[in-house]
Amino acid sequence: MDGKVGERVSDFFLQRGRKQVEDLLEHGERILLIVHESAVGSEGKFAPATLFATNRKMILSRNLFFTRTFEILKYEYITHTELKHGIFYSTVTFGLQFEHRTAEQKERWMITGLSKHSAVVLINFVEKMRQIKELREEKIKTETPAQHR
Repeated sequence: MDGKVGERVSDFFLQRGRKQVEDLLEHGERILLIVHESAVGSEGKFAPATLFATNRKMILSRNLFFTRTFEILKYEYITHTELKHGIFYSTVTFGLQFEHRTAEQKERWMITGLSKHSAVVLINFVEKMRQIKELREEKIKTETPAQHR
């Protein structure tokens, strides 16, 4: 067997998952990056995740049997990123701070089982999106009220 059937099945589930994620997007939002978690490197998880990074947020899609779950994380809630390289796979961890929580109540969001290249690309992408958001916020703060009319 040449692997083509497995590739077609994976592509089918990816396209189906992508369509469901596209249904979650807001007006003007686009998927810019897709990263796949490996089943082997994902700490024994049955359902490896696919991360869809858009120009506004990240959507973690996990297919478990006949259901698909989605977790949504906006870039504004990310306080820092961590990258850990293992022997075969890498893990990216996002430190989170939500408005309604104190500094001691920070949470973490993790995607494991990534290739080293995918992990680095993801970290760089998220950092760029955070920088863009910060620049936009700074621009809004420096504009005078007369400019908003």
